[in-house]
Amino acid sequence: MYQQNELSDDEIKQFMKANPGITVERIDNDATKFKAMLTAGTPPDLFRTQGPVVPNLVERKIVLDLSDYFKNSSVLKVDDLAPANNLYVYKGGRYGMVKDWSPDFNLFVSKPAFEEAGVPLPSTTEPLRYSDLHEIAKKLTKREGDRTTRIGWGNPEGLVLVRTLQIVLAEQDQNLYSPDFSEITLADNPKAVEFLKYVHDLAKENVIWNPLNPSPSWAGDDFVKGQVGMVRYGYWFSGMVSTTKDAVVGGDKTVFLPAPTWGGKRLNPTISGTGMVMARATKNPDAAWKFFEYYMTGGPAQTRAKSGWGVPPLKSLYAQMPQETDFQKQVQQVLQDSLKYADYVLAANPYYDDSVFDTSWTTNLEQALRGSISFDQLIKNVESDVNTAISEGKTAIG
Repeated sequence: MYQQNELSDDEIKQFMKANPGITVERIDNDATKFKAMLTAGTPPDLFRTQGPVVPNLVERKIVLDLSDYFKNSSVLKVDDLAPANNLYVYKGGRYGMVKDWSPDFNLFVSKPAFEEAGVPLPSTTEPLRYSDLHEIAKKLTKREGDRTTRIGWGNPEGLVLVRTLQIVLAEQDQNLYSPDFSEITLADNPKAVEFLKYVHDLAKENVIWNPLNPSPSWAGDDFVKGQVGMVRYGYWFSGMVSTTKDAVVGGDKTVFLPAPTWGGKRLNPTISGTGMVMARATKNPDAAWKFFEYYMTGGPAQTRAKSGWGVPPLKSLYAQMPQETDFQKQVQQVLQDSLKYADYVLAANPYYDDSVFDTSWTTNLEQALRGSISFDQLIKNVESDVNTAISEGKTAIG
């Protein structure tokens, strides 16, 4: 089960031609269909997931430990694996790997937006502080009456707010969850409250997209259309910038910057680590592994590496990342430095889906922005919602 843009029919045909004894069928990635297949006891042999979901899949006995397959592989060597692959390691087992990845906290900024706002372009070697970004976001935001024509910062939360919060805390040697992951600590966690208040204030000042002034599409699309001054995405987004035909960000109009810091040690890991795992219920583990190796080291892996839509899963493929245009060369210069801070492994909670946090945050943030609840109540509500989900998850796992 995979997305067609990440695994083409032609790539599948090439594999079957080289392996006539194996038939591969791709099913479009679909959460509802996956759940139905899982319930029926016939999950896809291989399926797409994200690294932070792996601990939950292991606890629910859904995925197969591939440690022995990795140990005996002639093409996949553990010492060649990029650091993001450690998201797929849990309780001593290795359950899969990323298809590609990125240090996810870098910034892409629009030169035309900075020039129009009279804001000097930041350094491409020294990281900004989050406090700097607050001031820059205010200056880049542009309005015509009540309409926002350009928001300063498209996505300070990145793609998943709770994971961003975890990294900000990790910079300061703080944790979000209890050691056994049985609860989240927010209200009595001053460092967590400080960062969430920062995001709340950006929304209240209306210099980021928020529930009362939502994105017309999504922050990446808004950026390439000139509706956002800066976005916080990983290296993968350079692929979108490179291929867009929109003159607002094309050519030399976008600059790639180091990841900002809150004020502690520099960290810039992946927060998603999308990849592939094998179902524990598979009846064809050897054939599935053969396709797994092909996808991660063969033609599909080579194509992904050259596309610029993600750092390759293998260090031996790093050299294939594109450096043809001036923009791609500038991106690579910053990326090589960013890779020095990418070894940190996000500690994923195995008992709940962290989308619960983000959904609760958005719902309660809207109430706070409307003045129906206080910021303190927002924090307490999110904490309560997450701890309820964790408790239910623990019970379900047993």
